[in-house]
Amino acid sequence: LAEGGFYTVLLPAKGAPALLVDPVLSSRAKALVAFYNLGADGSWDLKTADGSVALISGVSAPGVGSREVNGIKVDLAGFSGDKASPTVPGIQLERGNAYSFFLFPTADGTASVWAQNTTSTR
Repeated sequence: LAEGGFYTVLLPAKGAPALLVDPVLSSRAKALVAFYNLGADGSWDLKTADGSVALISGVSAPGVGSREVNGIKVDLAGFSGDKASPTVPGIQLERGNAYSFFLFPTADGTASVWAQNTTSTR
């Protein structure tokens, strides 16, 4: 592991653990969005909830993609072809902050979780 790096460890119910290298915000003038596919089949894109604008494309499990964006309030969802994850509404992306959108499989499709990232060095 690299000094100063950030990582996510996946511990699936079946199969081996996976280590993902987390993206790092390079400009405090932008917001960082990370899109984690934690096991949903196929390649997924993170888009605006209406599917018209792709923020991050082509994330297969287990994987992460990221993009730095301007601050904005937006509704987001994961898309794979004509399949969509539940929408996470009213996300306020603020400059200088990092956010994660997690997509994972469920018995009846997919689920989405949104979080603002924090780091503690203690």
